[in-house]
Amino acid sequence: SHLPQTCQLGPIKSFAITDFNGDSLTDFLVAGNHFPVEVETARYDGLPIQLCLGVGDTSFKCQVINIDGKPRLADVRDIEIVHGPDGTKNYLFAINDGRLIQLVRSSDNQRPTAD
Repeated sequence: SHLPQTCQLGPIKSFAITDFNGDSLTDFLVAGNHFPVEVETARYDGLPIQLCLGVGDTSFKCQVINIDGKPRLADVRDIEIVHGPDGTKNYLFAINDGRLIQLVRSSDNQRPTAD
């Protein structure tokens, strides 16, 4: 299948691939952008953090993850999945020159939410 067009709005720096909604299909989080550019070049800032859910025909339905009530256009460099001692999954987004963003999911069939 092809990468959804909404995932091609800026440079991709990281994916986190897992089954986010418990339907046995591959899903992924995607993030990126690139802010530190030369003064005569505009920064690459068009890719919001997105959750893309597999729909069973090798395609994906993508949705923007809102943080603090709005899409986050961050300079994301990496996504890590960290398992908590109580079974929660935490999704950590490393931001270039910024604070770490953490999304939390309380069980295997819930989508990540901002914390």
